[in-house]
Amino acid sequence: MILAPGARVGPYHIVSAIGRGGVGEVYLADDPRLRRQVAIKILNARFADDETARGRFLREAQMAAALDHPSICTLHEIGTDAGFDYLVMQRLRGETLAHRIERGRIAVPQSLDIAVQLADALAYAHANGVLHRDIKPQNVMLTPEGRVKLMDFGLAKPSDKPDDQQETRAALTQHGDFFGTIAYMSPEQLDGLPADERSDIFSLGLTLYALFAGRHPFAGATPAATIAAIASRPAMRLSEAAPDSPAALTPILARALAIDRQQRYQTAGDLLSDLRAVHGRAAAAGPDAASARKSQLPRAVLITAAAAAVVGIAAILPRFGHAPASLPQAAVNPPPQMLKLTAWLGFEPAAKDSQSLKKGSKFRVNVVPDVPGSLYIVSDERAISQTTDELTLLYPLADADSSVRGPVTTDWYVIGGAPADTFVWVAWSRAPIPQLEALKPLATAGARGVVRNRGDADAVRQLLSEAGGHAGSTVDPATGRATAQSTGDIIVHRFSFRHR
Repeated sequence: MILAPGARVGPYHIVSAIGRGGVGEVYLADDPRLRRQVAIKILNARFADDETARGRFLREAQMAAALDHPSICTLHEIGTDAGFDYLVMQRLRGETLAHRIERGRIAVPQSLDIAVQLADALAYAHANGVLHRDIKPQNVMLTPEGRVKLMDFGLAKPSDKPDDQQETRAALTQHGDFFGTIAYMSPEQLDGLPADERSDIFSLGLTLYALFAGRHPFAGATPAATIAAIASRPAMRLSEAAPDSPAALTPILARALAIDRQQRYQTAGDLLSDLRAVHGRAAAAGPDAASARKSQLPRAVLITAAAAAVVGIAAILPRFGHAPASLPQAAVNPPPQMLKLTAWLGFEPAAKDSQSLKKGSKFRVNVVPDVPGSLYIVSDERAISQTTDELTLLYPLADADSSVRGPVTTDWYVIGGAPADTFVWVAWSRAPIPQLEALKPLATAGARGVVRNRGDADAVRQLLSEAGGHAGSTVDPATGRATAQSTGDIIVHRFSFRHR
């Protein structure tokens, strides 16, 4: 069954298809009664007379409905229309953890936050008598607000009921991602033994390993090789696969991934406690020594950092494009509480075997605000001995939200081409800055975030210069970290370096 936009399912109006699996389809839909959008999962018509498939579908609804947790996708209702069954779920924006891992390594602070939220969700599910049995990066959604959502309870079962492996295998053959599921199963499940809480813990361990290392710990040349590795040998130590990860994570994941489930964590709550301890230590200590060393520059690159705090500035620029001329209204009446922002650049020599990086280096930006706000990163490159310049919005991307809840480490940016002086502006604000929000449509693959209109580019430069025109920051010369405090609404750091 494929529903066209505008079709009705119960009281809901279909907007578009979201995804399709072996037993059903998922659609985005409008709920005209509550004026909200929802996700609707519909049991495929060919299973309408399959009582076993319908039973699993109903069980998914029962399992999800029993859980009320901020890191678990919410089920709104279940219904039947024209002979087919459907589930109505919370509409989630963002991307799956699988897609995010494909885009590159995730910063350690963000990874720790994701890990804690996931373990918390699993501990809650187990405490409420639910085994998920399909934990994998594809079933974890990351929202723009930084919230983790565990999804898809299609293989879930009550923890106090016998485990019907034959039914599970039958469900897997109908599942939309057969290998993606069994690649994250525990050794006992692959051996046809009943699953329990420790099986979910193993699957979570595989997911967390992929989160921190950027890859599956048992990835083989073929699906069979991957499955054989899961069942027969320990995973490579996380410290070897991801040397920049906190050292305390290595024994935690080794225990979660023990082949013998008697040697694993016996409860998700125990795993959660250990992850929270690592997360707490990392938050208290700030970036670890390894990250601090990486943030220091190679001898060939000279860097200076300037930072400023702006107190209550507004209407400092003429209008450009379609953006309003003033800064957010919150800047007019600054709240009294002190704000703090720390930022630094981390550099790494370019890979010698990469054509795109052969002539340059690469850097990434680290930002640690003390309260939520909107973040923008802009580079201003000026060619040495030439009159050319290029202003580029590096962050956020066109389809991303500028709001941040905690520490951010960007992906790598490339420094290359002709010798140039590069200025990197890190702007943080309590509320979105209209002038910088107006640049987001440029941050596409085609436009690369480059501001081609000189008037717009100069207006942004003036905004950032005015915002950075007040003293009030400290810079650590050893690491290049700049820290500013303000009772206002906007903080701007400017970093500069020369690329030869």
